[in-house]
Amino acid sequence: MENNSEKEFTSELKVKADGPDVSEEERKTKVKKLAGAIAHSLRLSGEVHVRCFGNACIGKACKAIAISSSYVAPHGLSIMCVPYFIEAEMDGKTKTGIAFRVFAE
Repeated sequence: MENNSEKEFTSELKVKADGPDVSEEERKTKVKKLAGAIAHSLRLSGEVHVRCFGNACIGKACKAIAISSSYVAPHGLSIMCVPYFIEAEMDGKTKTGIAFRVFAE
């Protein structure tokens, strides 16, 4: 398997968790916007990497990936998703997260 940390990505999205005071409607809107960004990247380059740190971000990314599949389906694309672990330096500590390689067929 190819080492993703050394690969130059054409499109990479970083997911940020919503605050606890965000309304349910605003939360849905933000997930749909992320799904739109994923779908747009898939239509342009055929692949996008979605980076997540924390449970809330991972859940948001999974929902957005699922929604984005319905956005690209009218263009004759079906998507696949492969998760992998990533590490990043945050506040002087090394944190482990999950990234999703999303690509269209």
